[in-house]
Amino acid sequence: IFYCMLTLENLLRRRHVHFIGIGGVSMSALAEYLRARGVRVTGCDAVRGVYAARLAAKGVEIGVPRLDGAFDDLPLVIVNSAIRRDDPSLTEAMAKGCDVARREEALGAVFNSFGKSVAVCGTHGKTTTAAMIVHGLMSAGLTPAAFVGGVMKETGGNFVDGKDICVAEACEYRAGFMTLKPDINCMLNVDYDHADFYSGKEAAARAFRDFAGNTKGVNIVCGDDDTLKTFGGVTFGMGADNYYSARGVWGKNGYYTFTFTEGGKPRFTATLSVPGLHNVTNALCACAALRVLGLGHGEIKRAAETFTGVDRRFTVYKGRFSVVTDYAHHPAEIAAALKTAGEYGFGKIRLVFQPHTYTRTRALFGGFLKALDADEIYIVPTYAARENAIEGYESKDLADALKREGKTVFYFDDMAALAETLKRKSADGDAVMLVGAGDVDALKDMLV
Repeated sequence: IFYCMLTLENLLRRRHVHFIGIGGVSMSALAEYLRARGVRVTGCDAVRGVYAARLAAKGVEIGVPRLDGAFDDLPLVIVNSAIRRDDPSLTEAMAKGCDVARREEALGAVFNSFGKSVAVCGTHGKTTTAAMIVHGLMSAGLTPAAFVGGVMKETGGNFVDGKDICVAEACEYRAGFMTLKPDINCMLNVDYDHADFYSGKEAAARAFRDFAGNTKGVNIVCGDDDTLKTFGGVTFGMGADNYYSARGVWGKNGYYTFTFTEGGKPRFTATLSVPGLHNVTNALCACAALRVLGLGHGEIKRAAETFTGVDRRFTVYKGRFSVVTDYAHHPAEIAAALKTAGEYGFGKIRLVFQPHTYTRTRALFGGFLKALDADEIYIVPTYAARENAIEGYESKDLADALKREGKTVFYFDDMAALAETLKRKSADGDAVMLVGAGDVDALKDMLV
């Protein structure tokens, strides 16, 4: 496929832009951006998810799985990395002679046009951290633009249209973040993921190092991460040797209080409104970025304490028993979510896990066996995304391996039957956790 290069000027002068995979979180944000600037936007996707539904409500014409006549006027076609080369819509667009551009190029054209920009990258935590930075800027009276990988509770969306500064989540998949040239680059962690692209952690680390070289201003790196701390830049982390660090960290029912320390000097004490010890590290990164951007300690403390989170990042729906939705799809993220749940004060925890892609399951199989640890574990069919099944690494194989580890595990391929089972077995004060990056959270509507 020949992908055309984009500048903001030639992106905005297009009368019609069609998104293949418009329901993706980053694709939908770009679609909103173009729609707000008078560009005709259409799209298609395999299913009509929450982001596609939001766009449809704003008048964007969307076809599932295809939109008839979408390519008749030869629009610019934008595709994301999950779209296969043999996708029928992409095949039709190419046959008609449409220009095709990657999502990464479109985001880069927009992001790099701002006078000030902040990228947030990392294997884990980038959505929450980016949302924290956006909230801090808005709380201080600024009007940032934002492209975030989840629905921010403060704004009700994954996109904010603004002018002062652009904050974007920078995804490492297929090194897509290399189109971004940030003034400030927040780097949270490096772990092995995206096994369909990276051969191992070392390969992923090289991509992050290359991305650090894109930064026009300052890299804000986690000094607790053995890889990132070698990159240079301003450090943050739990360790006292970081320029921005946390002292006196303590938690109650999963919510943490810490003292924000800058250059060895305590500046303020904040209690987070989002649970989990991992969010202290995320908050440190966000606070560091806000300091570099010139916000005062009082403004940052207020933002840290009033940030209420991102949907599907340990979102708790309370009832006779609680339902928790979490996007965790990597063993490290699952372990962090379960640690938070253990501190929250629930009774029994029933974990429903939907593996996300077969290559990730295969590459991190041992990690999943260790991380998936609850009173009861329910495994549902893999969310394949862009992949074909891999023999021996389907969700049923994971369930069988967990049973051999002596864990209480059940496999369900019928969501309605699973919902009835969970409702019958869950007592007052228990929790059902719906974990994964696919559509497992749809089970929530059958439980709440």
